[in-house]
Amino acid sequence: MDKVIVEITKEGYKVTVNVNGEEYSQEYRATEFGSEQVSGVDFETTDQISDELYDALNSFFAYDVMKALSE
Repeated sequence: MDKVIVEITKEGYKVTVNVNGEEYSQEYRATEFGSEQVSGVDFETTDQISDELYDALNSFFAYDVMKALSE
């Protein structure tokens, strides 16, 4: 089963994508000026992740939730 798991705290967020039996993840931490990727793969260059899914994952949703939790 293909799925996306998003875990968000005020310290950062992690996105895990399970597609075609493979798992890919990215982890970000909050910084003074936004967030930075601290581990994981580049979803844009991963052939298993479609352009449509990449575009959805590349939105600011997780970042916006992280910032809201820290306020």
